[in-house]
Amino acid sequence: MLDLSNSVIVTSKDISGPEAKAISVLFEEIEKRSGIRLPVLYNFPEDNNPIIIVGSEASLKGLLTPYKEFLDKLEKPGREGYRILVKEDRLPVILIAGADSRGVLYGIGKFLRKLIWDRNSIKIEPFSISSTPKYSIRGHQLGYRPKTNAYDAWSIEQFEQYIRELALFGANSIEILPPRT
Repeated sequence: MLDLSNSVIVTSKDISGPEAKAISVLFEEIEKRSGIRLPVLYNFPEDNNPIIIVGSEASLKGLLTPYKEFLDKLEKPGREGYRILVKEDRLPVILIAGADSRGVLYGIGKFLRKLIWDRNSIKIEPFSISSTPKYSIRGHQLGYRPKTNAYDAWSIEQFEQYIRELALFGANSIEILPPRT
């Protein structure tokens, strides 16, 4: 079991848009669930803390070089896919490499689901995976109406968190039904 409580997130300084938002989701969700705020760096740290390298394969080219042989053992993912490698080495390293910006988000979602959470503690078992979605559209319907299968009692914040979690579980579309359907 790897203890990631004092780890750092390493990514490329050239990221932007959806990829940058996916990485902010990573540290926000870790802080929300564990109380630990992981620093985000753009180079490898000089200390021996565990490293979480995250981004699209295109943006991480230089950062992945030391781990390329291990990552290449995993099947190359297709559109919206990702590869994750949790490697126990002299220095524990976690690689979350998306095929594209959506793949980064879905890889982060898988990584978050594999974590073992506690207050002020984050742990994970070593594993590796390559995954590509089977279907191009993976959606969910949300109803905002006073019916038994709807969510009219939720706040805006609860809706936002639910939609975020749908994305972390791989949904790439939602349909919001109006009050009168």
